[in-house]
Amino acid sequence: MQLAHAGVITVETTGQAVATGAVSDAQLERQALQQALYQAALKGGAKVNGYTAISQSVITSDVLVVRPDAKILDYTVLGAETNSKTSTVKIRAVVGELDAPALCERRADLTIALFPPTLNVDHLAPPWLMALKGPTTEALKNSLMAQDNVNVRFQNQVTATTNSTLSSEYSYAALTQGVSAQAKTTAESLALRSHIKVHAVNTTVMTNLLPVTLTVFLDSGLSGVPPLSAKRSLVLPLQPRSAIAALTKRASNPRKDIADAIAESLSEMAKDLLTERACQPLAARLEAQNGKLVLPFGRKDGLTKFHLAYTEGHDTAYEILEIVALTSHSSTLRPLDSTRKSIELAGKRVKFMELKQ
Repeated sequence: MQLAHAGVITVETTGQAVATGAVSDAQLERQALQQALYQAALKGGAKVNGYTAISQSVITSDVLVVRPDAKILDYTVLGAETNSKTSTVKIRAVVGELDAPALCERRADLTIALFPPTLNVDHLAPPWLMALKGPTTEALKNSLMAQDNVNVRFQNQVTATTNSTLSSEYSYAALTQGVSAQAKTTAESLALRSHIKVHAVNTTVMTNLLPVTLTVFLDSGLSGVPPLSAKRSLVLPLQPRSAIAALTKRASNPRKDIADAIAESLSEMAKDLLTERACQPLAARLEAQNGKLVLPFGRKDGLTKFHLAYTEGHDTAYEILEIVALTSHSSTLRPLDSTRKSIELAGKRVKFMELKQ
């Protein structure tokens, strides 16, 4: 795989494992692969952390933890030789930092719970703007349904927000718009919400301008990761004030133009968030279940059995794990280093390498 990108390099390394007479010798090639990957990651730089071990007020040892400072984005095995005594694995790896979604090949399949936009219109804005919700909702829904790897579940009701002490079912918003439970993320769907804020009209010599602020939120569905959000400000021409400007505007429909501009911007913002979420790094703490290490990511998150994960943390030894079982929303992992017991890594935070397919 060739990548021309700032901060990304391609390296070749060789890992070797030697038989020791232990049961783990049956997995010599896996151990050699881990060593090759570790050496590749180190070529992108390293971080060294140290601490002193003390027992009964006596210094017993100084410990250094050396961790790669770069991520392995992809790798290819160039060759492997294994016999009863040794195993040697040579790889070519892409190492660096992934900061462009376009480089992401692991794209999650997303199911979106799409809520109609909430609308806040200033009392000095034209009253017909209160009808924006219908066309913008339809345009947003159609735009998202046309996206690959995105399944849209439309929510007919909106969540009413109010400062009133009355029960929600008795509020004006509930009586006129309906009330639903707060948008929540599940393993099957991520809530996508948007808000349209229409400000008071700005009057100029030539025309009236309509300031609009758009905000879109997408629940990440990942433990400890806040919702993704985007905000955009628009200034839209509302109505020409001069005769010349009126002539040039005669063939257009200002109301439709404004609705189209808002719908287009909302769609662009939502699609950008979906792309970001589809490529969002997958990181979580390993959970021990029946003696196995499990993570809440699976095929729907774009994972395959070729993906590898690595441990995070300044004082955590660098370990690489492979997927041994995969479902739609979970994966079971084990260390590449077969001398390590899986249970020893329970509770450790790991992250998946991003580009391996």
